[in-house]
Amino acid sequence: KNLTSATTTLTCEFTSGEETSSPKGEETFSLTKLTYNVTTTGAEVKSGTTNVSITCTISGVTTAPNVTWKQGSADISDSTIGNVTLIDNTAKAVLTVVQATTTDTVYTCVVNTTESTTSGKQTVNLTVYDITPTGAEVKSGTTNVSITC
Repeated sequence: KNLTSATTTLTCEFTSGEETSSPKGEETFSLTKLTYNVTTTGAEVKSGTTNVSITCTISGVTTAPNVTWKQGSADISDSTIGNVTLIDNTAKAVLTVVQATTTDTVYTCVVNTTESTTSGKQTVNLTVYDITPTGAEVKSGTTNVSITC
């Protein structure tokens, strides 16, 4: 269905697939069209990298939204969350990861605006890799040596 208004009421009709004599069921629900778009920019970094920024961009807003960050289901509420900036109907919120651990982490940007009653959510990945160099002993005079990471 093409959403032409901010809120659309939809009805789902259903019947049992098992019993042909079962009555029809019906459920009605509201679908709210967000008036803004949320995108995120993650990062891929080496384990132990410090001060990694991940960004949540909210376009189509006229006032700065309230942005919160989650790691898994836990709220993040410390100094690593930067202020939300608004320029030309686009807001940006930056989360600084103080130190990348040895595992990949999924964060969620949660957006609340005065322009919508529904929160916008977008996940963002911090992908962490590690490099283990392998050295080699080389005889004097050797000209070709293979080193792997």
